This record gives sequence, structure tokens and C-alpha cells, in this order.
Amino acid sequence: MRSLKLELDRKGILTRTVVSAGGRMSGGVKFSRGALYRILGNRIYLGEIVHKGTIYAGEHEAILDREVWESVQERLRSNNDGRKRGIKAKESSLLAGWVFDGDGRRLIPTHTTKKGKRYRYYIAWPAIDETGNQPKVTVPAHDLESTILGALTHWLRDVPTLLADLHLKRRSAAVQEAILANARSLAKSMEEAEPKALRGMLMPIMEKIIVGSDQITVELRRTGINEVLNIGTTSANVGTAKTDKAVVLKIQASMQRGGLEMRLVVNEEWGKVETVSHDWALIKAVARAHIWMEKLVSGEIASIMVLAKQENMTDVYVRRILRCATLAPDIVEAILEGRQPADITLTRLTTNQPMLWAEQRTKFGMGIAP
Repeated sequence: MRSLKLELDRKGILTRTVVSAGGRMSGGVKFSRGALYRILGNRIYLGEIVHKGTIYAGEHEAILDREVWESVQERLRSNNDGRKRGIKAKESSLLAGWVFDGDGRRLIPTHTTKKGKRYRYYIAWPAIDETGNQPKVTVPAHDLESTILGALTHWLRDVPTLLADLHLKRRSAAVQEAILANARSLAKSMEEAEPKALRGMLMPIMEKIIVGSDQITVELRRTGINEVLNIGTTSANVGTAKTDKAVVLKIQASMQRGGLEMRLVVNEEWGKVETVSHDWALIKAVARAHIWMEKLVSGEIASIMVLAKQENMTDVYVRRILRCATLAPDIVEAILEGRQPADITLTRLTTNQPMLWAEQRTKFGMGIAP
């Protein structure tokens, strides 16, 4: 941004001059960095209109290619996050361009920032359907990306399924083993790769991802898989409709509300991949509970009534939060690491809470941490 501003200043390019109805003139000055950020982030150039935070399809024609615009936004977000945290953001929208909802609408990457932390999502586009309604589809990006990566790496290691899907059963044992070794190597590389490199690995094989109400469908390019896994072609598996069509992976998953956020809940295990979603309301409650309990036990605060007055809260609420201090240590650890079940909320956690840790684990569906 600094280089852009210097270049505009060097060329003498100024802001537009505007004359008000009263004859007052404004503008005609050098562009500020803030103005440049607003210009580069203006969706009107994509043929879109934003009203009260909702994106709509405009009636005007786009003058920018979406891929170029998204690339610029990712660069701006990366720079902003890097300045705030003192580092360069490495997380990008891994699946951009491939994700659609069940109605065929593209899900585009977006994000919000709360207290310096960036939350990424994929949202439906366009926001308005033919009936004028605004069906809202918002999928947490990390959940979706982890799920897709988990399903893909699981498939690459699933020998019987891989041999069947790629029609390799008639190949010799030596050829099969070589292909399976390539698949295992690719799965391992995907799990260890940085986001930018990982997207490069997905480019040849990813066709489409459809997020439905209870299922995610992943369509893979067969020709790309053949090339990546070094699968040679024979007259037996070339040119037929059966072998030319996409490889399809189906994942049983649904959106559920967990605390204040929506989370993607997968109804199937995918190898080592584990979806993590921190519920900051729960984490804050657990932290408060332990701090308050320590002050009460040490005598620093005389009673719950005094504590409630000091915190400007009701004693009923303070007693409720304090129940988090008696949770089993492994349950607390799961909450801090974001591994709690999606349906665990603060209300459920503090209502009729068992005192025995074993009973807590049973009620909340959270076993002893490994």
C-alpha cells in the first residue's frame, strides 16, 4: 500500500473534485492510505452492492475479474493481520472457487475480526434467490477445510476403496503397490503442507464441493488423479463413460449451533483429522470460575455476595459460573483446546451439573483426554 501511494503521488494523481450545491469545493487532494484501502475493497467493481453487511448482485456490469479481486483481498487481509499480530498471516481460503451450496450458488470466502482474531467463512453467492428471499448459508472455513482434507487423505489411504474407484483391481500387484505408495505419499504431503502449497496440490484434482443440508459431496477430476498418482493408461480404462466421470466422495455432515457460533459436525471419522472450534464464551467462563474460586478459597474475597457486588453481577449468575470450577480436568482441557461436542453450551454445562467427574463425562459426552 505504501508503494501504491508513493506511485500515485509521483504521478500527481489526485482524488476527484466535488462541488456541493452551495458552491463549496472539496477533493482534489492526494489519496490517503485509508481511501486506497476502501477503493481496493469496494465490491461495486465486481458488479455487487453491499447493504447493511449483506452482499447483493448489482444491475451494473463488473469491471474486474473475481479471481483478481479475491487475490487482492487476500493480500490486504494478510498484510493487515501481519501488522496487528507482528507476523504475516499464513491462513488463506484453501477451497475458494470450488465450493457451492445445494442450490448451485457459489460459496465465496469472507471473514470477520473480533478482538484481533480472524474468523473465516464461506458464504452463499448471490445472497438473493429468484423468489426475492435471502437464504443465508454460512460455513466456518476451518471446519469445512479440515473436513475436506480429512476425507481426501482418508480416501487416499483406503486401499479397497481407492482400487475400486480408480478401477485398478485388474492391474498387477506391483503396479497397484506403486500407485498406493504414491497415494500414501500424497496424503502425507497434504497433511504437512502449508496452505499455499496445499492449494497447489488440490488444483489438478479438485472439481467441485457441494455443501448440502446433511451431506457434503466432493467431486474429483479423474484425469488429474491419474496424473498426480502416476496411473498409466490402458485400453481397458481409457475413453469409457465409466472411467471418465468424476470420482465422488460423500461426507455425512450438518451445521449445528454450538454456543454463539455455527459449527460443521461430521458424522464420520476421517483418519487423524479433528475439527477444532473454540467457544470463547465457554473458555471465558471456565477461566473466570477458577479465578473466582481461588479468591474465595484463599479468603481474598469473603463471600459470593461480595464477589457478585465487586463484579457488578447477580449472585445467581456468579454461582452459575462457579460451577465451571468443578468440572473434570480433562473436560476443561477439551474446552480450552476446542474439542468439546458442538451441542455443549454454557447453559447445558452449568445446569444440573453432576459433582462426580465420571458422571460429568457421561452427561456431556466428553471422555478422558488421551
